[in-house]
Amino acid sequence: MHTVCSGTRGGGRLSCVLPLALLLTGLVASTALHAQDRGAVTGSVTDAQGLALPGATIVLRTEGRAFAASTVTDRTGGFVFDGVPAGDYLLAASLLGFSMHEERLTTGHGVVDIAITLEVGSFSQEVSVTALMPELATELVTPASEIERRVAQDLARSLRSHAGVTAVRRGSINLDPSIRGLYAEQIGVFVDGTRTFAAGPARMDSALSHISPHALQSLRVVRGPYALTWGAGTLSAIQAETFKPAFGAGDLRLGGRAGYNYGSNGGANDGFANLYGSSDRVRFAFQHNTRLGGDYTDGNGDTVQGDYESYDTRWDLGARVGGETLLEYSGGFQRQNDIDYPGRLLDATFFETQSHAVEFSHTPTADVLTEIVGRAYVNRKDHLMNNENKPTALRNHQRTPPFPIRVDLPTSADTVGGRFHAALETGPVRYKLGFDAYRLHQNATQTISDRETGDVHHDRHPVWPDTTLTNAGGYAQVLVDRGRSSIGATVRVDREQAQVGRVTSFFARNAIPEYGLHEGHGHFRCVTAHCLTPEDAGAVHGTTHGHGTTHGHGTTHGQGMTTGHGVHGQGTDVHGGHGAAMLVPGDRFAQTNTNVSAAANASLRLTDNWLITLGAGRAVRNPSALERYADRFPAVKFQTAAEFVGNPHLVPEKSLELNAGTTLRAAQATVTLDVFLRNVDDYITVARDPNLARRLPLSPEQLFRYVQEDAARFAGFDLTATSAAGPWIDLRGGWSYVRAEDLLFGEPLFGVPPFEQQYALDVHNPARTRWLEVLVTSTAAQERVAATRLEAPTEGWTTIDLMAGVRMTDGLTVRAGVQNLSDEYYVNHLNSFNPFTGRRIAELGRSAYIGAEVDF
Repeated sequence: MHTVCSGTRGGGRLSCVLPLALLLTGLVASTALHAQDRGAVTGSVTDAQGLALPGATIVLRTEGRAFAASTVTDRTGGFVFDGVPAGDYLLAASLLGFSMHEERLTTGHGVVDIAITLEVGSFSQEVSVTALMPELATELVTPASEIERRVAQDLARSLRSHAGVTAVRRGSINLDPSIRGLYAEQIGVFVDGTRTFAAGPARMDSALSHISPHALQSLRVVRGPYALTWGAGTLSAIQAETFKPAFGAGDLRLGGRAGYNYGSNGGANDGFANLYGSSDRVRFAFQHNTRLGGDYTDGNGDTVQGDYESYDTRWDLGARVGGETLLEYSGGFQRQNDIDYPGRLLDATFFETQSHAVEFSHTPTADVLTEIVGRAYVNRKDHLMNNENKPTALRNHQRTPPFPIRVDLPTSADTVGGRFHAALETGPVRYKLGFDAYRLHQNATQTISDRETGDVHHDRHPVWPDTTLTNAGGYAQVLVDRGRSSIGATVRVDREQAQVGRVTSFFARNAIPEYGLHEGHGHFRCVTAHCLTPEDAGAVHGTTHGHGTTHGHGTTHGQGMTTGHGVHGQGTDVHGGHGAAMLVPGDRFAQTNTNVSAAANASLRLTDNWLITLGAGRAVRNPSALERYADRFPAVKFQTAAEFVGNPHLVPEKSLELNAGTTLRAAQATVTLDVFLRNVDDYITVARDPNLARRLPLSPEQLFRYVQEDAARFAGFDLTATSAAGPWIDLRGGWSYVRAEDLLFGEPLFGVPPFEQQYALDVHNPARTRWLEVLVTSTAAQERVAATRLEAPTEGWTTIDLMAGVRMTDGLTVRAGVQNLSDEYYVNHLNSFNPFTGRRIAELGRSAYIGAEVDF
């Protein structure tokens, strides 16, 4: 390994300072020598009605299409490029919903002023991945074509092509996104500004699962605790915005698109259609997508269960009142049926999602007040799980119990919320004041019966015990933009109240045990049987005092009955002889938290081609309903079918993250690096608890409890590089790494992805109407695992994907490609285990696809 700076103490420090000083001196001298050959480019961007278009991206390139500079229009639609070297340039202006505008210009010693009018365009997409505040992330916005190019059946899966972002597979669709070692509730997910959550406690879906990939207009991923204006508890965040056409000029103008894609591996069928229209006063959009698929084969030729049906419909209607006010209603309905989940104990009978939102926005053009936005929304999700095609549905005399079992697990997750903000601007300073609130009601019960006799052994056992989480928060943000530098800061305060309905008597007795737990903070001190007192050991093996007496043969007197026969385990409370759970009020497990989060970002353009960024943020996440109130139910994150018990005294996680990044452009190449350090205090994890008895004899004997440790520490980086090798070829590379430590157990943290690298070669004509892309993804083996939590290592792998397409002059686009060209057998390290085979769910083997789309 070679180092740039070497030596010891003072000598080593001098050897570092001297070359840096020479480099800075050279940069300053170069700037001075060329100052007299520079001018400026200014302009304004409006729509067909002459209304200003703030937020349009303006990119300046040389005649050879090498990047020169970029900026974003202000509230008046204006933009400025200072210090532009004399020469010939190509200027491009783009904004979602409008056609891109390009024009050539020549700069000299003076100022070149340009007036740009953008016309209403067709459907377009973009993906932005950044470690900055969304309001400061304009330098890192990149156009995205991979969702449509790759014919992705799942929105979260398409994120795997971005450094620092991956997704967990439990079945063919509904993958769960992961960002730099965070996932599930640690990632805040928003759709069109509304907060959304998974539908079920088994995490068969994610909050992104109920949006069609073809409905997406933009997808923003914030890696770090910087999206505080989006909502509460966002250690990282994802914002999905569905397609809405831009307002046009004059009469109503209609447009649309329709397409079909087919994937050979798993028989994936994907049909979609979109009809939209707009005038100067009204706009609408109506979209539908049907996705169907079956079992697929992995790289070894083994069949993986993968049936699914998904029917998505979304609509939007907006009206302009005057030139400054907008009223908008958007809604959606999705039904998913018969989804196989080889990575879960159960499959999904259905998901049913309904969403409705109304929005009011007012954008005055000549006032300190620049924007007022209010939104109210409701998301309703129903879900049913079953074991129809699982081994537990069959009679097995080698199993206890031997008879075939029927499991029904209905769930619901309903969110009602609203948000409001006002934005102000005085010169280079922008302010935003806002608040948001939501009420999440979650309920899930599990019923287990004998398939042959119909006898019910567990009747409506609470999984989510009628839980309500209510959060209200307010924030203040200030942004200062000085052209070559910008700085921003946000402070957010939230108050959350957690309430729970009736819980089992087992949970009431065992949720907050006296052994090994600090009652005030929930820190778990005792994690092995060696910590048991004689009284505790007696409780496990024989006698329990308080609510009843447990005998070694399995009978509990008092509030319930525990039996070692049938499908009852040693710790199940039932009464009445019909398997109904003994329930008691859970009022004493209610909790209220007040959380303070804050973040600051700064960016400085040292030269025209060199940008540096710094960020520091603190975000606070409240425990989820499952972490608080799980009653012997499998965990979302941990790859075991064991039973887990919640802890209602868990306190919020507190993430403190530092980011340092740089973007360097030279000729036609751009390199972006972001390094981060993250410390999460009161990190929520799990530990074995030998004092607990399992509920079901089919479950592993060892139970786990949700606990907290003093801290978990993360460090890593994301590095991306792009270069245009002439007008026909683009090169791209990405490298990402995360290292995380579990300070409680003295081992690596659970669920951290390994080092990954990607290389892409994109060959296209200058107009990008024909393209061929080769993508190579290589992931290292992951040997750093949490062995005490049964995490297993994974081997490294390399895959090759081919993608090609042609856009015809009449609006027809044809795509084809091959995923996993070498038919590699591989698994993503975060993928779930099949609880019946003990193997991780494998990714798809070789799969060819073809698709066609027509715009009109």
